[in-house]
Amino acid sequence: MSRYSPFHPNSETTLEAATEWRDRCLKNEGSLFGPDHLWSHEGLAEVAERFSGAFEGGVGGFYEKLTKKFKGASPNACKLLSEILWILYLFPNNMGPHSKREGIGKAWAWSGAPLEGERAERLLSDNVLKGLGSGGPGFMNHRPRELGFFIRALMSFKLLSPEMQLSLLEDAWAFATWLDDRVVCGRIPRRSFGTDQAGPPIRLYNHRDERGLFAGKT
Repeated sequence: MSRYSPFHPNSETTLEAATEWRDRCLKNEGSLFGPDHLWSHEGLAEVAERFSGAFEGGVGGFYEKLTKKFKGASPNACKLLSEILWILYLFPNNMGPHSKREGIGKAWAWSGAPLEGERAERLLSDNVLKGLGSGGPGFMNHRPRELGFFIRALMSFKLLSPEMQLSLLEDAWAFATWLDDRVVCGRIPRRSFGTDQAGPPIRLYNHRDERGLFAGKT
């Protein structure tokens, strides 16, 4: 089935990048931008621990609060957060490529390592990061909760057997069904964020439309 969309000429490029993320990060626990071993359950657990409580009150914007929470984190945790932001930002087109690149680069910089090389340049290009559909105002307004859901969903995924993980990654519809089990009536359940997160649940932006991003298919 063709993955080209006349409404989004970048669709092939973006979905190819998503497939690369699936293979490098979810199948092999590697790194999207470099040679590191990042996408393990242990790596996600460190990011989750740092992220916990990051947005409870206080002053400062999204990146200011993340900067405080990730001060002193391992270089790999900072790199993993950067790559998590990359996949989180891949779908929405109501956030421009420059803003996406800036945030991804900011988190990577906390590791102390440069974000460079052919792969990073290609995967951070405008054509990859243009997006495929609007995340709506809720995505930007509730970005911390979207990020929290993503981290916890991936931690749950990494607790599955290797055989089950591979089975889900090879079947976009099965993966979508598995992901739907973590979403109640199109809303992110509060338990996904732990007891430190307050407020009403929100819609995960068009999560049925982004199933192809996780499994690298449409």
